[in-house]
Amino acid sequence: MKKNMLSLLLVAAFAMILTGSLVSCKSATEKAGEEAMESALEAASGEKTDIDISNGEVTIETEGKTVKIKDQKGGKWFAEISGDVPEFDYGTIGQTRTSTAPEGDTWTMVFSGVNIQDMEKNEGILKKKGLKTMKVMMGDNGSVTAEKVKLNVNVSKSDETCIVTVF
Repeated sequence: MKKNMLSLLLVAAFAMILTGSLVSCKSATEKAGEEAMESALEAASGEKTDIDISNGEVTIETEGKTVKIKDQKGGKWFAEISGDVPEFDYGTIGQTRTSTAPEGDTWTMVFSGVNIQDMEKNEGILKKKGLKTMKVMMGDNGSVTAEKVKLNVNVSKSDETCIVTVF
C-alpha cells in the first residue's frame, strides 16, 4: 500500500512538472504525456491507472483510489490547515500546491524572501503550539520538521527558496 502511494506521488510530482509546459499545447502532446505516465505508474504499482491533466490540475485514478493535485502561482496560507499549525508569515508565497488523497490532504507553499532567522523563529512558534520539532541548520540553509499526533509540518530552506509542507 505504501509503495503504491509513493509511486502515485512520484508520478504526480512528475505530472505537475509537465503540467506547466503542457498547458499551452494541451491536445496531442498532453495526451501522450498522460499515457506515458499511466504506463510508468501501472508498471510500478501493478494497478490500472488513469491520469488526466487539465487546467493546472492532475487527477490520478487507480483501482479504488483517486489523487488530485492542483498547482497555482501565488496564493496564501490555506484556511483548511489545522489551527494547530501556526501560519508561516515570513517572506512571500510564490506558488501553492494542494494534494487530496484517501490517506489525507497535503498543502505545499513555496516562499521567497525567507532567511535562516525566520526559520529559527518559526521553530519556536511550532514548539509553543505543542508540536515536537527537529531542526537541522547549515549556514543559510536548513530544515525544521514538526509533528503532533497525525499532523506533520516540514519547513525547508535552500538558497532563496523556502518550502512549507503540511500533511
